Amino acid sequence: MGNEEALQPGEARQEGPSLRDEASCRPQHLPPPPLLEESYEFLGDHDLPYESYISPEFASSEYDKLWSKVWQWACHVLIIFLNQVTITYTT
Repeated sequence: MGNEEALQPGEARQEGPSLRDEASCRPQHLPPPPLLEESYEFLGDHDLPYESYISPEFASSEYDKLWSKVWQWACHVLIIFLNQVTITYTT
C-alpha cells in the first residue's frame, strides 16, 4: 500500500503480461505489427462530466467518430493465439 504513494501521476499501470509479451511466446502466431506497438501518454486524472455517459448526442458522436473505426477485442488474448480465430461482424 505504501508503494503507491511514491508513484507519480500516470505511473500506476496494470501489472501482468501485455499482448507483446504473449506474442513473443508464440512467434508462429504473431498478430499484425501495429497490434504489438505500445504507446502511453498520461492525459490527466480529472473527472469526466457525467453528461458524457447519458447524452444521446455524445453517444451518437462517439459511435460515428470512434467505434465505427476501431477493432473490438471480445475474447481472451490466448484464444486468438492458440486458435487463430478471427470473427467479422457488422452492426
